[in-house]
Amino acid sequence: MFSAIVSVVLIMTVSVLIGTLIMSEEKTSTQIYGMLNNYQLADAANIARADALQSFNYSFREKMEDYLTYTDSELVNESGMGLFDFRADSEDVTFDQLQQKFEENILLNTNASSQSFSSVLDYVSENTINNFADWTYGKYRVELNDKSSTARKALYTALATVLNRQGTGFLEIVDCTENSCPKGSFYFNIPLDKLTDAEYELIPRIIVKNTFSQEQIKMAILPKTNLKVYIPLRFFKVLYEAMDAAKGVKNAHVLNAQYKLGFCDGDEGYCAPRTNPLTPPSGGVSWTRDCPNSEEPKWIVNIDSTQAGITNYFSGGESVGRAGLLGYGAEEVCKQSIAANAFTTDSPDSTFFVKNTFLDVGTQRKAPISDCGYYQLAIGAVPEVSAEIAGTGGEKLYCGRIINSVVNIVFVDVNPNFLVKSTSRTVGVKSNMYKIEISDISFVPAIKAEYATITHSCNTGSGKCNPA
Repeated sequence: MFSAIVSVVLIMTVSVLIGTLIMSEEKTSTQIYGMLNNYQLADAANIARADALQSFNYSFREKMEDYLTYTDSELVNESGMGLFDFRADSEDVTFDQLQQKFEENILLNTNASSQSFSSVLDYVSENTINNFADWTYGKYRVELNDKSSTARKALYTALATVLNRQGTGFLEIVDCTENSCPKGSFYFNIPLDKLTDAEYELIPRIIVKNTFSQEQIKMAILPKTNLKVYIPLRFFKVLYEAMDAAKGVKNAHVLNAQYKLGFCDGDEGYCAPRTNPLTPPSGGVSWTRDCPNSEEPKWIVNIDSTQAGITNYFSGGESVGRAGLLGYGAEEVCKQSIAANAFTTDSPDSTFFVKNTFLDVGTQRKAPISDCGYYQLAIGAVPEVSAEIAGTGGEKLYCGRIINSVVNIVFVDVNPNFLVKSTSRTVGVKSNMYKIEISDISFVPAIKAEYATITHSCNTGSGKCNPA
């Protein structure tokens, strides 16, 4: 009897153990299957995100190239990027300022180009969304939860938010210091990790679904991390080389601020125009012509030396001294820029160079200036009241002076390692052209109106202009 009872107990125990083992195995198998399925869902999502990230990176590089470089038509019709502006005599240009100036230019959208940086973010957001291709692999379906304009706007807002929140410091320059800049490309840091959870949740989601079990996971199209986008363009090499041109423009200020043409020496008793912008008239205190009150051939004055093909100027009217000043100013800017090595680069090969080898003629010049590689150069000059013409009921004599100078210099890069698609062609090969504007507006502001008190006047008549 006892043996029968023991046998029953043992049989029941074995049955329970077998049942437990079977249940545990089924549970473990289910867990393993679930984990494996989740891993496979996550793997598919990560692959889709990697593809989207590649599209994001390329779109960023492509649009940055379009933003920073110039096509042939843009070169003619648009001003260069104005990162060198002298607004006071004390201002100088340093390497440390370049990154800050460029970042401020981007965020404030002050680029003279028709495209602002906001269009870069808009383009990148649109292409990242539009280039995401829904696909099916076996039992897995991968798609984006939203491809509408709302999704593109959400991604744009996220990018703009973190860049504005970052302020500056989102660029990392590659191999470029104040002593040497062989590369000058850069990384663009996009700190998505600075988004709040609520802001990050608005970014479009990748959905991966198991079409058999209907299980799915969602993952943001971009990771919540600091994205580092490498931009191969040698833009900071451009700025590094443009520093020499900026120094030339600044050095030219010394003489250009002193240049004057017209009736500029009334306080010294002269009623005659200058023939040299730095010295009073050499012909004495009077002029053997009537005092000029308009732009007429009889009141043309010859200057002492030809400047950029200019030999004379009008001594009367609203453009007093202007033609001569444009010539003297341009020659001085070119002279100082050549001395500052503005038109040579430290590139070890011939793949990076200044586009122009001389300054061409234009509305301000009648002859080119050799060895001056500016694409454009403009001098601003204004007439200011210097004396009254006695007995004429208020007609005035004027002195012209320079009030600003602006240059544009173009750099060309034909090295394929530093191009994305390229936006132009130079000597038959793909290239990128960079146009930089340098301006000097640190001159004394213009006073075209009358002085508060005119202390000098000149008598006119009988072919004479004499002190009153």
